[in-house]
Amino acid sequence: NDESEKIQKNLRHLYWLVGIILVVIFVLVFLILRNFKPSLLILSSIAFSVLITFNLVYFLKISMNMLTLGGLALGFGLFVDNSIVVFENVLRYREQGASPVEAAIKGSKEVFLPVLAATLTTMSVFFSFAYFQGRMKIYFLPLAIVIASALAASMLVSFSLIPALSPSLVRRGRK
Repeated sequence: NDESEKIQKNLRHLYWLVGIILVVIFVLVFLILRNFKPSLLILSSIAFSVLITFNLVYFLKISMNMLTLGGLALGFGLFVDNSIVVFENVLRYREQGASPVEAAIKGSKEVFLPVLAATLTTMSVFFSFAYFQGRMKIYFLPLAIVIASALAASMLVSFSLIPALSPSLVRRGRK
């Protein structure tokens, strides 16, 4: 059976789903921050997290199927959480009058442990997939590895990209 047409249709549907999710995330972040550039910075954290994850998947030789791609698309909301927390704390320090560099350093240092704890607790749910048996393990272990890798990449991006670029985007004393 040639199922290539069905797979192409499913992939197109998945691409639309990813596009809709990204637009919704951007709109929500923009409504909260009311500033285009910081919203774009937080949205870019998703792109970098997914890019790092795809590289890890390639090097670990994990097959990308509809389940892993769908899980990755649905996890976008989780991936952006770390960036929002770090950016908001940097913004808070900047509004209190700290210099851009000082706000980036203090803001990211202050939330490191809470963000680490939140990320690890979410990742720990997926570690249980390694104990599945038979077909369940074959299908769901790659999903767990992909999502856990993406969450780790999200944390890496949140504590590197966001503090590095946020000082130039946040003005002092903005309410």
